[in-house]
Amino acid sequence: MLQAVRGSVSKALFMLCYLLIIIYLNGAFEVAELLSNSEFSNLVKITWIQSYLAQCNVESVFFGGGLGVKLQNLLFGITAIQTEVTLLESVRMFGIFFAVILFGAVLMPSINLADYRKKSFSVVVFFIYLMFSLTNPVLFNGIGALVAIWYWVEICDKPAVR
Repeated sequence: MLQAVRGSVSKALFMLCYLLIIIYLNGAFEVAELLSNSEFSNLVKITWIQSYLAQCNVESVFFGGGLGVKLQNLLFGITAIQTEVTLLESVRMFGIFFAVILFGAVLMPSINLADYRKKSFSVVVFFIYLMFSLTNPVLFNGIGALVAIWYWVEICDKPAVR
């Protein structure tokens, strides 16, 4: 059993090192370019965040505005119910407290921390997917639900006792 845990941890470390090498080889300039507001997609996301910060108040930050709350984009002059920024959407709709509970439930379906050590490769894969999905609307759609269910099954799957 200890060998299986070590194998899973080594796979996760390998994947993390591989990701860091890829980022390093692409160069810091290209990574910084991904976050640049000269890229139209990033500009749209940045303006949604700025619009939310300009329009939010204490009540909406802590308690949210509900599922149908609208947001006026100050740069483009449009009103929308949903934006591309998943983290912003969660705070905007549910408030900071319930957003933390929501992401905690998605990230930690099991209370037993040993489950995460045994399946560290799956944890790293899901964490990378989660980081990607925070700025794209893919966490709470069909494919995102499938990825979350796969992760929950991986973490919570107990071997059958015979």
